[in-house]
Amino acid sequence: MGKLFILLLIIIITLVGCTPEVVTKTEYIYIDCPVEVIKEVEVLIEVVKEVEVVKTVEIPVYNSVEVVKYAWLSDWTSLGEFEAFLMQDDTDSVVRLSADKNGVIKLYDQCEDRAIQLMDSVAKVGKRLSFVPLSPDEYLKWYDIYPGANNYHAICGALVGDNEFYYIEPSDDKVWLAQYLD
Repeated sequence: MGKLFILLLIIIITLVGCTPEVVTKTEYIYIDCPVEVIKEVEVLIEVVKEVEVVKTVEIPVYNSVEVVKYAWLSDWTSLGEFEAFLMQDDTDSVVRLSADKNGVIKLYDQCEDRAIQLMDSVAKVGKRLSFVPLSPDEYLKWYDIYPGANNYHAICGALVGDNEFYYIEPSDDKVWLAQYLD
């Protein structure tokens, strides 16, 4: 409907003999959310000698936008809060199975499956975990076992408080301080 109005306006301007000047202006729409929507509109500005109004039409303008609010994930405030979550979580004892698009269920029960399952469980309560791949040398450092040259291991990481980063072994809920961040 808006394009038709502009087309009619251009035809009327052409018939009257005026030359339209295209000006770009920015219009701000404010929504009661932390979202700012900006749209650019081209407006025809002209001096019209004489225009005959054939028909007046009301055109509704809708300046509303559907805003989807996402639950933002937060870090852990204390080690006790994190350990309390791990006590009630069953990722270390239960493997969730899901079917692929063909309905086939495959059980791998590999470290990355457990790490992703724990991350999903934590996200459901609004908290955040990181996926941490360990190289063979890092695995040796933390587990005192060398897994082989090309064998990597997946665990999770959690930022606790202001600057403590803990590693978590999803298969047994073992937690240890990996590093202080500054």
